[in-house]
Amino acid sequence: MLLKSQIEDSSKETSRLAEEENKQLRQEI
Repeated sequence: MLLKSQIEDSSKETSRLAEEENKQLRQEI
C-alpha cells in the first residue's frame, strides 16, 4: 500500500515538473 502511494506521489511530482518546464519553454519562445 505504501509503495503504491509513493508511486502516485512520484508521478504527480513528475507531471508537475513537466508542466513547469513547459511554462518556461513558452516564456523563452
